[in-house]
This record gives sequence, structure tokens and C-alpha cells, in this order.
Amino acid sequence: MEYLCRFLGEQMRHAPLPVIDKTGLTETYDFTLTFVPDLPFGVTKDDLEPEIRNRPSLPDALQQQIGLRLVPTTGPAPVYMVDHIDHPRAN
Repeated sequence: MEYLCRFLGEQMRHAPLPVIDKTGLTETYDFTLTFVPDLPFGVTKDDLEPEIRNRPSLPDALQQQIGLRLVPTTGPAPVYMVDHIDHPRAN
């Protein structure tokens, strides 16, 4: 589940978001998800092959195909702030 959460967080449309596993599942699972990927700027679903165009979105595929649901929530998240930068020194 840790790998799946990392993958899902990276797949978020506008910016990577943390996905937290609250399933309680600890086993290893092998499954295949079929979904339409997020499309790059300027590409529409009409530009895709028909068999890809008709696939569900990633959140819908998770729920329909393996019974997992992404639920948006708020909570603490790590934030990194750069407070100082120096130019590199010559060798």
C-alpha cells in the first residue's frame, strides 16, 4: 500500500499531493488498474484511441476495479522552507 499511495500522490493532476494509507491493509497485492491518464496540456480525450478514451479516471478506476476510494481531507503535512542560499565557492 505504501508504493500505491506514493504512486497516487504523484498522479494528482495539478500538483503532487500526499496520499495517506488508512486501509489497515498490510499484505502485498498484485492487481492491474485500467484508467485514462491525465492528459498533457493541449491534448483532449478526443485525441486518444477509442479504447483508451472510454476508460475511467484514476479515482473512478480505484473504486470500480479494486474497491479503494480516495477521500480528500485536511491535516498536518511537512513543509520545507529555504531560508538562505549561498553561491557555490570555486574549487
